Amino acid sequence: MRSLLVSLALLALTLALPGCLGGGGSITGPTTTGDQGRTTWQINDGLCGGGLFGDDCDLNQHIAVGGAPLVQIRGRNGTDLTGATLTGSTGVNITGLQVSTDDHGALVQAHVAASAAGLIDVIVHDASGREIDRAHITFVTAATLRCGELRSSVTRDLNFPGLTTGVTVDVATPAGSSGGSTTLACRADDASGNALITVEAIRWTVASGAVGTIDVHSDDLLGSTPADGATARVTTVGTGHATIHAALGSIGADVAVTFH
Repeated sequence: MRSLLVSLALLALTLALPGCLGGGGSITGPTTTGDQGRTTWQINDGLCGGGLFGDDCDLNQHIAVGGAPLVQIRGRNGTDLTGATLTGSTGVNITGLQVSTDDHGALVQAHVAASAAGLIDVIVHDASGREIDRAHITFVTAATLRCGELRSSVTRDLNFPGLTTGVTVDVATPAGSSGGSTTLACRADDASGNALITVEAIRWTVASGAVGTIDVHSDDLLGSTPADGATARVTTVGTGHATIHAALGSIGADVAVTFH
């Protein structure tokens, strides 16, 4: 588990580098080797393990349909990925492709999404278009979505053990402050109860407002505004009640919030 200080430092670095997708350095933690043994693959969504923003995971971790996790690829055994491109099987959408070079060689990274559940292929090509290697990612339709307040700042992984659901979230404005805020989160499970990665998959909206201004911002490591992902920061400069709706495909959940 990453320490709190290390996690905060990583977050600060990410925020300080606009457009950075978390690249640089060697790939550490669980990885998957490509079919031909020429590449190493990893999902870098920030919610795969323990710590403030979790760790990375290999391609065995299932993704919720609608999600677009960041996949990172390194060459193995001298394989050079400079100038590499990515393609996918039918229904695969690959966006934000970046190829960078550092002391560890070329790093290929992109967000990968699928239009339907199933096992998809992602293929790495060299600059001339020839296949270097490929790997497989499983996308699953989420069966349940449980949403509520994330009270612990050190349990941001896809299992969300610090999640409190089924109650009205009470947010008090600190003395001397102009407003209150809290972090909401959703855990998405497959039909067997296994947690799914939902980076960029969950859409957060204000279903009904309160007195004052209510805003919802992404609280994910890789997120942006508007909030699209497993966690969201809800703020207000007023008092009253609000209902925040989270949607993942055809399923959704409401969270009641009271600001005072």
